Amino acid sequence: MILTTDEAIQVLEAIRNCLDPRRVRYGADWRKDKALCMAIEKLKEDDQNG
Repeated sequence: MILTTDEAIQVLEAIRNCLDPRRVRYGADWRKDKALCMAIEKLKEDDQNG
């Protein structure tokens, strides 16, 4: 399955929204949250630069 940049960003944001906020703040999911944030930012930056 090939995704466009916008679709990939939507998928990553959906995954991030599914993380349990308590585990992000106090548990082991903060690394997942940080990695997803960085990936989303990078995709948005690459999309803007063309």
